[in-house]
Amino acid sequence: MAASAALAGCAVRLWQWRDDRTPGDAGGDDAAEPSVSLILEMLAVAIRQGASIPRALDAVGGAWGGPCGSLMIHVADVLHRGSGWRSAWAVACADPRFGALMTVLEDTLEPAWRHGSSPLPRIEAAVEQRDRDERRIIEEAAARMGVRMLVPMGLCFLPSFIVIGVVPAIASFGAGLFG
Repeated sequence: MAASAALAGCAVRLWQWRDDRTPGDAGGDDAAEPSVSLILEMLAVAIRQGASIPRALDAVGGAWGGPCGSLMIHVADVLHRGSGWRSAWAVACADPRFGALMTVLEDTLEPAWRHGSSPLPRIEAAVEQRDRDERRIIEEAAARMGVRMLVPMGLCFLPSFIVIGVVPAIASFGAGLFG
């Protein structure tokens, strides 16, 4: 489990390092929005290796780092101390920046915590749903971009088509009638 968490942590750090190097990025690690799917996948890896939910949150939070990782570690600490599920997530879900992510994590992991079942099926379903939603958003944006590109292309190509194709055809047709 420790090797998996370390490998995941290295992947996250490499991803963040790459983002830090992009031109115009002034924010550093705190500017990178965490990927819900990536965090859920990291939790799934830790849980597959035998970690409990609090231990998985602690490992992923430590690997992720930053304020988002600190929130996950806080939730894990509160759960380790024996607090209730809702009270453990209250601070994290109320966070103005990462509250939506923490709410997804809470909703995904709660049934497993309350009933003692494996959280893996719900994690996998949440990842698949996120991927479908992101794919749909990308496809809709691509469709809008296609329509937006069609108008300028039409405005550029239509006059040239008329000048190069239609006018000579009409001129040759007219020359054939009168010639």
